[in-house]
Amino acid sequence: MKVCIIGDCGGHIGCIFDGENQNIEYIGASVSSEYEKMDSFLRFAKSKGKEIPFYENWKDMLIKLNPDIVAVDTVFSNHAKVAQFALENNIHVYCEKPVATEIKDLEGLRNAHDHSGARLFAMMTMRYEPWFYTAKKLIENGAVGKILMINAQKSYKLGSRAQFYKKRQTYGGTIPWVSIHMIDQILWLTGKKCKSVYARHSAAENRGCGELEMTAIIMMELENDILCHINTDYLRPSNAPTHGDDRIRIAGTDGVLEVREGKVYLINNKNDGIQVELLKPPKIFDSFLHYIKSDYDPIYEFCDGIYSTYVSLKARESADSGHVIRID
Repeated sequence: MKVCIIGDCGGHIGCIFDGENQNIEYIGASVSSEYEKMDSFLRFAKSKGKEIPFYENWKDMLIKLNPDIVAVDTVFSNHAKVAQFALENNIHVYCEKPVATEIKDLEGLRNAHDHSGARLFAMMTMRYEPWFYTAKKLIENGAVGKILMINAQKSYKLGSRAQFYKKRQTYGGTIPWVSIHMIDQILWLTGKKCKSVYARHSAAENRGCGELEMTAIIMMELENDILCHINTDYLRPSNAPTHGDDRIRIAGTDGVLEVREGKVYLINNKNDGIQVELLKPPKIFDSFLHYIKSDYDPIYEFCDGIYSTYVSLKARESADSGHVIRID
């Protein structure tokens, strides 16, 4: 299969080289804005033995080369535009999340996806981390019974951020960029839709990063009376051992499951809070390739990223307005 790449902004694009499928030809790379540079990515590709030609205009590249797949990792506000164009030309899309930063762009993307012969797959990378993949399998097997409450955390180091992070117009906001990981986890782990959301966020003490929000809190009400809370921040100290500190606690009628520090703990009538052996998930890009061939696995639920993006944008709307937002 022939693959083109557009942009190198989100940090997850390198996983297109991690799969076990060797029948891939990387035929072109481009950018969609002045914020994007491909030099680092092309050097990384070369270190993997891949010489990828660069094209100045991304649309011309897609029309000329007509790839089977395009990997979209542009400035976040361009995800929907590029992905929609590809889908309208029946090119499968492997897209960084969020798949859109505005509701109107998301609706255009959804319409293109509904009428395309190609598929959209979002880079929800946390699904493919062994601890969250293991949690999903435990929940599917009834380890905690009926889920009633979820508490989640997504904490990052701020580090040095590119210029586009400093403007809502190009960044989209911390809720759609960071919190969406845990929004997606909650929707994926439960298999339930969101009925309402209330959120707050703040750009205080953001160390000169313009409009970038440093903190966010989200409360979600799901179907089946499941209550959820997510806290997000860029306050992880620079000397912390890892870039992120991801945690989730799922409480149900028959037990409690916790993911923290890359480990899974389960307490129920068969387990006394012990650490659970981790399962090995598939590689995310391999899953994408299986998905576009119509194979099915529960790991693909909401995998186009449209619904998770929709909930994250409604959460951002709530945070901006200070109001509870009902979700249809």
